[in-house]
Amino acid sequence: MNIALQKHLKPLLAAGLLFGSAEAGATLSPLAQLGKKIFFDANLSEPAGQSCASCHQPDAGWTGPDSAVNAAASVYP
Repeated sequence: MNIALQKHLKPLLAAGLLFGSAEAGATLSPLAQLGKKIFFDANLSEPAGQSCASCHQPDAGWTGPDSAVNAAASVYP
């Protein structure tokens, strides 16, 4: 994902504004729907075919699966 897009999405993701409520079946706002599409789109990141969600997994609290890397690094190898 390009740096400019990351800069705009990061605070929205951190504030919970992109994906809205965590409740099952919650209806997403148009902004949340757009954020979700971008976050899971495998065509926007490098390498091609890898979405943001590949490393920032929903089931890991939007972090990566390795807590040591989450605590000490900003990018997964």
